[in-house]
Amino acid sequence: MFRFSTQAVIIIFLSTLLTLTIGIIGYTGYMGTKTSLHKLSQNMMSEITRSVLNKTNHYFKQVDVVSVLSYHFVDKEIVSPDTLPSQRKLLPLKFIPSPSQEKMLDYFQDVLRINPQLSSIFFGDRLGNFYMVSRMPDNSISIKLITHQDKKVISEWRHQNTLYNKDFPNMVQSESDAFYDPRSRPWYIAASKTDKTIWTDIYIFFSTKRPGLTNAVSVYSKGGRIEGVLGIDVGIADLSYFLANLRIGKSGKAFLLQKAGTDMKVVAMPIQEGKSFDKIYQKIRTGNQEKIELISAEKVDDSIISSSYKAFVASKSESSDSESEEFFFYFYDNDEKYLAMYTPLYKGSSILTGIVLPERDIMAEVYQNNRKVMVFAAILFIVALIIGFFLARIISRPLKMLSQEMKKVKDFNLEASDNIPSSLIEVNAMSAYFEDMKKGLKSFEKYVPKDLVEQLIMMDKEAVLGGESRELTVFFSDIAGFTAISESLSPEQLVENLGYYFKEVGQVILQHQGTVDKYIGDAVMAFWNAPKEIKNHAIAACHASLDVQRTILKVSQYLNRHNKPGFPTRIGLNTGKSIVGNMGSERRMNYTVIGDNVNLASRVEGLNKYYGTQIIITESTYLQAKDEIEARLIDIVAVKGKTQGVAIYELVSERDNITAEMSKFIKRFEEGMRLYRDAKWEDAKRIFDELHSINPTDVPAKIILKRCADFILDPPKDWTGVTVLHEK
Repeated sequence: MFRFSTQAVIIIFLSTLLTLTIGIIGYTGYMGTKTSLHKLSQNMMSEITRSVLNKTNHYFKQVDVVSVLSYHFVDKEIVSPDTLPSQRKLLPLKFIPSPSQEKMLDYFQDVLRINPQLSSIFFGDRLGNFYMVSRMPDNSISIKLITHQDKKVISEWRHQNTLYNKDFPNMVQSESDAFYDPRSRPWYIAASKTDKTIWTDIYIFFSTKRPGLTNAVSVYSKGGRIEGVLGIDVGIADLSYFLANLRIGKSGKAFLLQKAGTDMKVVAMPIQEGKSFDKIYQKIRTGNQEKIELISAEKVDDSIISSSYKAFVASKSESSDSESEEFFFYFYDNDEKYLAMYTPLYKGSSILTGIVLPERDIMAEVYQNNRKVMVFAAILFIVALIIGFFLARIISRPLKMLSQEMKKVKDFNLEASDNIPSSLIEVNAMSAYFEDMKKGLKSFEKYVPKDLVEQLIMMDKEAVLGGESRELTVFFSDIAGFTAISESLSPEQLVENLGYYFKEVGQVILQHQGTVDKYIGDAVMAFWNAPKEIKNHAIAACHASLDVQRTILKVSQYLNRHNKPGFPTRIGLNTGKSIVGNMGSERRMNYTVIGDNVNLASRVEGLNKYYGTQIIITESTYLQAKDEIEARLIDIVAVKGKTQGVAIYELVSERDNITAEMSKFIKRFEEGMRLYRDAKWEDAKRIFDELHSINPTDVPAKIILKRCADFILDPPKDWTGVTVLHEK
């Protein structure tokens, strides 16, 4: 085996460590920078997205403003549709508007001229009449009027460009035929259900057969009756022109997608005016009918949008944050990396705003700066490595001595040692502080169970917050009549006597491999099977409880001889799954147990007062320890806070330490309990009469005897054998 001097080992170790540090820090720095760049990119895209959303929402907000303004113009009768047929004369294929209707149509035309993003503005009344001013594909204005006359529907068009007369003719239809009824349209139905403005999903406009959205608001009479709905159409073409004029970085773009089942359709994308809209939708003819269908985002004739959507679907399926409003991701198109963010147009909207931007637009300068930082960091690490060689000579010896002292502390050896000599002020200070720390730890032995700490050290467990579920047997004890005892002693005497009492009880528990959790006033809480696993923990807890009672008898006799009151003690045991571990906070912990089974053990201890017993155990403890102990079933109870019954037993003695008389008494008691549980009150009463005569001081027999007598006179309904206790 090769041997080296401490100095050589430190130099070799330090050289290796620094070399590894360079690599680790370099890698960590790279990953950290990558993460930071990712976050920076995401933040930048969020800012860009908010800007685009603000502009887009401002675009739609203008429509909202026009809609509300138009609603008030109609509501205040500044313009009026005069919808009642009796107020006007109708001629076949010729509707003569009233002055107020002409005023409303003129107003609608002015609205379209002022707001180029609008496709049409219209009003449908409660009788099915319809007034619309629409912008045609060539930017000319057309007016559509639908009115009713003697069960006939007259549909009339007025075109600024007469070439549209062929495609949009006038006609007369019977009300029994299929005709355009505004009251059946999505915008009318949705708006009539609320007094606020609404936006529809994208649909095909009835007249122009072009896709778009409608903003609508209901109009009410002064009496509160709905008179009709005012609407404004926004076409996809107008949205696409709008998106084409948005500037996003140097070469980014924005687009709108709408959910369509499991797919997404392109609603709008940057298209310059005059260009074809074949990329967004296609016309499909079925027989004599023609309809328009939006293009899938996956198949759209724009490789950047298509690639971003495919990457979005893949990233969304792998993400754990699938419900986030903003979704940021990277994708590649033609070997170029892009940043993308998909965001709902507004909360709950089925329309997503997509923003894509080439990474080179925003990251080129960042990458250059990152390379400079990495070079500078490498130089600093080399300098640190050189300095480290010199420091190794100075600190090797005292550090070695300090490590030896630390090992002693690790083994919980807190004996004082000589100061460690060193020419370094800091090392001398560390040595002094280390000795002070050992003194402090030694003082803490009086507050923290040393055995528990030693067990944790031996099991190589660190005291950190957290717990584990484990089957435990939990012990609670309490001093009977403690209030009266404490009043008969001075505070100093009480503390002294309790200290003696706790010491004796604690030693018995530790001898039986138990862990003392805490002292609560005059109570002791302990448990078995943690931190060290104990195979027969229920048996160990039962033996410990019996030994505690024998020890308490000796303690009380000792105190009585010194004219001091004894400490009669009641004990409760329960076995079951509990959470055990370090509870509290990072600054202050307590190795303890919590859970329903812990609370049950505490409740069981309190039942001793009612049943006049010293030790009560639950059925779960009894079943695990019954081969080693003698116990009798004294009741089935639902303790306070519980609805389900629990069988409880009085722990009498160890199996090999019971008298023949007591064994016979227990068997007779169990026979009576079987009759009691089977609702055979008279038979049970005879047995408990017999037991009461044998031992008049036995409280459980006395309690069951009284119940049998009461039940004979007044049998309980729905007997289950469970006694519900309303006190702790």
